[in-house]
Amino acid sequence: MSDGATATYQNEVLFPFDPSVPPRIRASETFLAFAGAITFVAHAGMLWVRIADPWVNITGDRGSLTVQYPETPDSQARIEFASFTVAAHEEFDGQERWTAEQVQLLSSGLTVFGDVYEAGEALEPFTMTVPRPG
Repeated sequence: MSDGATATYQNEVLFPFDPSVPPRIRASETFLAFAGAITFVAHAGMLWVRIADPWVNITGDRGSLTVQYPETPDSQARIEFASFTVAAHEEFDGQERWTAEQVQLLSSGLTVFGDVYEAGEALEPFTMTVPRPG
């Protein structure tokens, strides 16, 4: 893990909110940016996966997750990685939280996994929490 990404006590990855990229939180559309990177290496190096700087776009109850293009980590290129359904949205203690379920790998995100998995592969649910604006 690097660039601010950390592990929680529950063995979850935490990507911190990126305050340098302004969020848009509206009733019909939301954009959130997070920072940090995590790299997984498996199968004696045959599988190398880097997830960095995840950004989220939500429209209604559907969302998409983009990540920095793994082949060129120093560029601004992004790849649409996964789609999801917003299962819950809540406001509390000056924060907002969205819960993403039915997370699926998109065909455009296959390169992140070295084209090993298929489009539609189920990914883990996740949550996004950011400070409430204003």
